[in-house]
Amino acid sequence: MTNENIRYDRQQRIENWDQKKLTNAKVAIVGGGQLAQFTAASLASLGVGTINIYNGRESEEGFLGSLEQTLHKMNPETNVK
Repeated sequence: MTNENIRYDRQQRIENWDQKKLTNAKVAIVGGGQLAQFTAASLASLGVGTINIYNGRESEEGFLGSLEQTLHKMNPETNVK
């Protein structure tokens, strides 16, 4: 079993699931607080292809610390900007 199959195994068990739709998806998150961090973590875990985070100020120090690095560790296939 490849890493991709292991990573998305739970989702792929859903009838008619198409992971490519999430892989090709782009999501924008406005803000950098804890809610934005939890949302970004969930999206990266699901396999959303591109996550753009727009924050006009310094991010709150949350559970993720360096958001971009942590999201990349969670799912190296996700592009975080």
